[in-house]
Amino acid sequence: MRNTENRWCPDACPITGRPFFLWMNHPDLGDVPTYGGPYDSYTLAERHPDGSYYTRRYDHDEGGWIMDEVQDCGVRVVEDWLPANEAELADYIAEHR
Repeated sequence: MRNTENRWCPDACPITGRPFFLWMNHPDLGDVPTYGGPYDSYTLAERHPDGSYYTRRYDHDEGGWIMDEVQDCGVRVVEDWLPANEAELADYIAEHR
């Protein structure tokens, strides 16, 4: 764990593996550690209610947070569940689209 000015953060994002870059101020989240850099840096991955993970991107070339864009990490939590039959599977798929 990295400790900068009495703030902690992991040395790398546990989901994406990007290395710590620097602390930045996000307009909605306040001070956040960012990962990646130097052209783009990203917040720690957050879990979406659908089970996927996403990050928020700061574009250093533009000098700002890209507010209308989140980066899907390509990771999804899969439930440890198997359907009893094809109808149950079809219902499950319809509910989670």
